[in-house]
Amino acid sequence: MGKSSIQKQISSSSGARKFVALMLIKVSLLYMEAKRIYEGGVLTIEHIQESLIIVVKDWLWARIVAVLLWPLHMLAMKLVYSKIHSAIGISKAGISGGASLPLHIDRFFEAIGVKVQNGYGLTETSPVVAARRPSCNVLGTIGHPLKYTEIKIVDMKTGEVLPDGLKGIVKVKGPQVMKGYYKEIRRKRSRMNRKEEEEDYLKRGNQQTMMQMVVNPSATSEAVDEEGWFNTGDIGWITPMHSMGRSRNCGGMVVLEGRSKDTIVLSTGRGGEENDEK
Repeated sequence: MGKSSIQKQISSSSGARKFVALMLIKVSLLYMEAKRIYEGGVLTIEHIQESLIIVVKDWLWARIVAVLLWPLHMLAMKLVYSKIHSAIGISKAGISGGASLPLHIDRFFEAIGVKVQNGYGLTETSPVVAARRPSCNVLGTIGHPLKYTEIKIVDMKTGEVLPDGLKGIVKVKGPQVMKGYYKEIRRKRSRMNRKEEEEDYLKRGNQQTMMQMVVNPSATSEAVDEEGWFNTGDIGWITPMHSMGRSRNCGGMVVLEGRSKDTIVLSTGRGGEENDEK
């Protein structure tokens, strides 16, 4: 059951129940937003560091709002969200991958108490290269690279490595990255008559059909450079480091923006143009 199914159930409820459920969800969304601010988990692309006075005021205001909304949020957890947890079979955390995760879906599940661990990878990377952790679950990102995995952002034209906060092509390097693309070029069949084939099949299995696989150098060189960096074809950026403020715990995470050829993975899991979801 996804968010749309949950919304349908809420919409089909009686007027009073529908009003209470929607009000409590709104309260929880505001509570979680304030919580992200004082915990330093607000996503930003900016490098500018706010002054200490602004940081303190921001933290105090978010803390006060969170304290005021906490009782209503806990009431919602008991009256509404516990039923949603039972319906979807998830009470604490869930995993998302294989398609883009819209931010409003991310926020909704956070509000009802389900931490979505969003991950990213490709077939060529076996397949995961980055993922969010329960202890560092910043919405809108795919988290930090996995252990022994490197991710860099390069300029689409020059190929130069870009600093944090600038968008470019996502490149990946690590032990899970493929060695190259393979292509079947021919089949060899041992020269034997039908009876010999049947006897050989019974003795050793169907080994008379041999597939010879070789690296496809052209396709591989386009995807993986000499240093082992794989070009994902995705556009993204790495979050800047902040020593304090609402984004102090978001540095070094990867954010995806789409495909270099204006093609993205839709929420349905299928590839399509960016305007297909509009």
